[in-house]
Amino acid sequence: MIHFRSVFLTLLMILLVDNAAVVADAEKKSELELKITEPKLDNSDVEWEGNFFGFYPRISRRATRFAKQISPEDKNWLLKNLKHKDRTAICHLLLIEYWGPPAAEGEIKHSLSAWYGLTAELQASGEIRYDEADREKLFKLWTKVLSDPKNRFKHGKGVLLDPFKRKKKKQLDDQ
Repeated sequence: MIHFRSVFLTLLMILLVDNAAVVADAEKKSELELKITEPKLDNSDVEWEGNFFGFYPRISRRATRFAKQISPEDKNWLLKNLKHKDRTAICHLLLIEYWGPPAAEGEIKHSLSAWYGLTAELQASGEIRYDEADREKLFKLWTKVLSDPKNRFKHGKGVLLDPFKRKKKKQLDDQ
């Protein structure tokens, strides 16, 4: 009887440990899927630095890691969150970083206080305030730019690093 009980308890412990491992793997997998589909990014991941010539943004390490793994499928999340007041800036900057500045002449202006259509104002308290009207304008602009099949700024192909290299590459592609 004692032998049967010890075998039964051993099997029960093996099942419990195995079940705990399966549950832990499932939780880890769902956490990984959450990171891929819903990154925990917001405007706090954007730091603005300024000098005599104006503001320029820097993104956090967390946002940089996301930007390195970004794919064309992530554009839906980025577009959706352009309308979110706490994510407008980070989404706009990630879109610019991956797809390049939106090529819509006359629709946006780059100035000392605006970064390709996103207006940032430094408050006396040191906080950055974003113009609420920019959210809808940026959403419409990026939706238009990314939905155009002829757009050269789709899928990271048009990032302006060196205009001469791009011209050379284009000439090679045409041959």
